[in-house]
Amino acid sequence: MHKNLFQQTVFEVYKNKEKAGYKVIETPTMFVVLWNNQKLSGLNVVHCQKFAKEELAFLQNNFSDMELMIASNQESNIDDKRLTFDEPASAMILEANILLPQKKNFEIKLVQTPQDINCFCQIAGEVFHMQNEVEELAQSLSSDIKDSQCLKYIGYVENKPAGIIEIARGRNAALISWVGVIEKFRRQGLCSALLTYAINQEIKKGCNKFVLVAAPTGQKVYSSIGFKVLSNRYDYILKL
Repeated sequence: MHKNLFQQTVFEVYKNKEKAGYKVIETPTMFVVLWNNQKLSGLNVVHCQKFAKEELAFLQNNFSDMELMIASNQESNIDDKRLTFDEPASAMILEANILLPQKKNFEIKLVQTPQDINCFCQIAGEVFHMQNEVEELAQSLSSDIKDSQCLKYIGYVENKPAGIIEIARGRNAALISWVGVIEKFRRQGLCSALLTYAINQEIKKGCNKFVLVAAPTGQKVYSSIGFKVLSNRYDYILKL
């Protein structure tokens, strides 16, 4: 499979995480990222150019009783009741060689302890509707504390933990994920501040390319700090 920079970075980040129980399976037309805790739903992702019969057959033959997220660069033409369209999305890229301006100063802390991981996951649970999976998510992400290539940050508003971000290094770019702010703290600039802070820490280390995937509602925030669309994407949910 020919991978764009976003896909290549995802591939590299999770190959690096295989020692922590994640698994990456590659075929000539796609690659599958399996999370390290199968109790967590919606985190297994299939990346492909176009989700077609060949890809569906492979998944049917190798997986069962599993929910998979399908991230396809092109719209799928499969008519199967197990496959439902989720939303359009865009892979986005930022190239930056100088530090980004920090428009608002929030307290932002690096996640370094199990307590920090629990706090990170509590916010993730609220933002990403995973309230019933916080404990499993914390167990899943606990190994990241020792991973210098995968860093997490928590942003605070008036000393209250309010937002999160993760940034993980590939060979040629850094992958940004888990970007979210608790609803009552939104529209104050914290999301932009988290992005800017995390990106600037990596720029200081010599990284100058950053990639992420954004739903239409998030693209405005990312565009405001310089991200541009790298490719369009169609996201589906497949229940085998």
